Amino acid sequence: MKAMKVKYLLILLLSAGFCLLFAADDIYNTSVSIDWAKGWLKISAATAIDLDDLPFPKARARAEQVLYDSMPSLFVDALMDIPIDSYYTVREKLKDQYERENLLQTLSRIASKGNKMGSSVSEDFKYLETSYVYPFYGPDGIVSTMVRHSEPVPLRQVIGFYATRKFSGVVIYAKGEYPVWGANNNTRHRIQKAFFPKIYDDHMNIVLREDMCDPRMLKEWGVVAYTSSDSSGLFGYRVGAFPLDIIARGVYGRHNTDIIISSEDAGRLLGLEHNRQLLVQGKILVIIDK
Repeated sequence: MKAMKVKYLLILLLSAGFCLLFAADDIYNTSVSIDWAKGWLKISAATAIDLDDLPFPKARARAEQVLYDSMPSLFVDALMDIPIDSYYTVREKLKDQYERENLLQTLSRIASKGNKMGSSVSEDFKYLETSYVYPFYGPDGIVSTMVRHSEPVPLRQVIGFYATRKFSGVVIYAKGEYPVWGANNNTRHRIQKAFFPKIYDDHMNIVLREDMCDPRMLKEWGVVAYTSSDSSGLFGYRVGAFPLDIIARGVYGRHNTDIIISSEDAGRLLGLEHNRQLLVQGKILVIIDK
């Protein structure tokens, strides 16, 4: 029974784009926006109100149902090319036979749980438009259902002395293009957003990855917060008044999602237990391009 269920979900999710082709005559003006700072994915779409055969109240109710029924497919389609980490997008993970079942179960739980933000009728009463928001975090969040560990893996120990003090959080400035670590040329790339980015030092020692984070905090707000604002003031709740300011040194990973920082900055974080807990708790803000 479980195998049949997974097979059904695989067909449903992987064929989302195909299903949308059949819905093309019913769904109009579909748009997707992602707000990484607030942590949500928003889908807006419109459909025709059939006034030829039905009175307006019933025609509107039917249009509402058409849009509601279409949202799971629109949601899956919108997720496909979002990086989960430096190796996988959602689409690529669905193709991995070892990862597929867990991700299918994840998507099936949240595909129908979008929060309706309201709907409106066009001035000519021909179309109904509605919007749904899918949160990244929280009990029904996209990221929350991908967290597999129950206890954080210990952070690595650093050898040597690093001049440091207790900080309230971490702010990484990562706007612009950076050298791609491991490339054989002078390739530079902008750092890309992901659900589970990693942080390395410039000797490619791991500083932080998702399974090193407290799973409760990972579900609440992720590994890092992203913003395009040059000010960290709006994220004081996360990084506090006296964060450690770091300038990114490079980018790494198949999808250019992982951040390279200096070994000195890594030592200032890992060399003091208080600062190590900032990493475990995900008290990190990345200032990045839109």
